[in-house]
Amino acid sequence: MLDNLKKYVDFSIDYKGQRLSYWISRLIMVVALVVGLAVGYHRQDFMMTVYIILGFGAVDFVLTVLPWPMFRRMNLEWRG
Repeated sequence: MLDNLKKYVDFSIDYKGQRLSYWISRLIMVVALVVGLAVGYHRQDFMMTVYIILGFGAVDFVLTVLPWPMFRRMNLEWRG
């Protein structure tokens, strides 16, 4: 099944795309931590903190794990 999907979707990203993905992920998780802790502290609700961090984690997953075209701008030509 994955072989059929590989025909239509390019799963590779380049080195600069990996670095961009890493920094986007770190930025999202730091913002999630700050927002989650601030809202949870203000409302005195720890579960709200957990839900906010999990929500940001889902957004982080969609933005950084999937091979978006912005992560494949500098394709490396391999010698064979």
